[in-house]
Amino acid sequence: MTKSEAARTFSVSRSSVKSYAKLVEEGCPLAPKKRPGSKLKMFMAISSPLYIMVRASQSRCVWVGG
Repeated sequence: MTKSEAARTFSVSRSSVKSYAKLVEEGCPLAPKKRPGSKLKMFMAISSPLYIMVRASQSRCVWVGG
C-alpha cells in the first residue's frame, strides 16, 4: 500500500502517514506520550482529603428552603 492510499484509507493527511512511517523506520514507539506540564490543579483539589470530607458532609445535610 502506498502512503497516498493509506492516507485516503484512514482519512488522514499524507504528511501524517509519512511522519508515522518515519517513526516506524527509526524504531520509535507509536504509543501516546505523557501530557506535558504539571497535573491539573482541579484534579489535585478534588482528590484532597478536605474536599472529600466537605462532599461527604454535604450529602448528610438537610436544607430547608426559606
